[in-house]
Amino acid sequence: MNYDDKRIIINSRQPAENEFVLHEQVTMSHAWVKDLMSYIERNSNLSVEWIDQEHFVERSMSGFRIVKKDD
Repeated sequence: MNYDDKRIIINSRQPAENEFVLHEQVTMSHAWVKDLMSYIERNSNLSVEWIDQEHFVERSMSGFRIVKKDD
């Protein structure tokens, strides 16, 4: 947080559909990453393939790969 910044927010608002907001020191939640990947998949030529948890030694882990969609 920058305590030297004296600006005041006059009109606050919720993020738009194409805005993803987080603090620089936050750990991203699984749900947040899934929302981001879903947005990318809906609005680009990229597809997100989630890797099955059975492929990880630690079952609480998850992962994904990003590939170009077939035309």
